[in-house]
Amino acid sequence: MPVTADVQLAITQRYTQLTNAVTHDPGAEKALLAPHFRDGARFKLGSFEYEPLTVVVQKIVRHGDRLEIHAQYVGVHGHNANVIDRWIAIGGEWYLLARS
Repeated sequence: MPVTADVQLAITQRYTQLTNAVTHDPGAEKALLAPHFRDGARFKLGSFEYEPLTVVVQKIVRHGDRLEIHAQYVGVHGHNANVIDRWIAIGGEWYLLARS
């Protein structure tokens, strides 16, 4: 199923909120997480807290109300991590369901 421009914009905004939460207020990240969030990349991404962070989206695949996003989390000094993020639409908003 193709990913529409409005979904791409919504995910871009959610990643902006996510990077701000991770680097400035890790507690705020919870508002972006779906119920039963599963974080298989916690160890890999834990070191990004309080450090400038950019997320580069490499690929988006849509499966109904879910998105699978291949992304690269890019920190300073070549500190990078490749992850697969799974987002779900709940009540018209996108929430991070799983990260691996």
